[in-house]
Amino acid sequence: MHMRELDTARSRIRRNPEGDAERILGRVIAALEANAGLDMAAVYALDYDNFNLVIDIMRGWWLQRYTGVARNGVARGHGYIEKRNRGDEAPGASPALAPSSPPPT
Repeated sequence: MHMRELDTARSRIRRNPEGDAERILGRVIAALEANAGLDMAAVYALDYDNFNLVIDIMRGWWLQRYTGVARNGVARGHGYIEKRNRGDEAPGASPALAPSSPPPT
């Protein structure tokens, strides 16, 4: 995946790898790549420019996944919606968001 926002974040991290904001940017990127949780309190503590960069990265990441751009060889997007409608659990989906089964008759 290639996004201009990721390039911007990685450039900031290379210039100042020990900076607080750059560490948070690195953790955000790592969490997205691992499909893991984010520490939103740390994200909220960022200055305006870095906070907006994180939001832009997350928006771009989501859009690429939703529109079916391949990541790690797995196409995502509308196939995810079709699987979810069949009752299959989507990759990385929370069980709380999974479709409920019909009540017993």
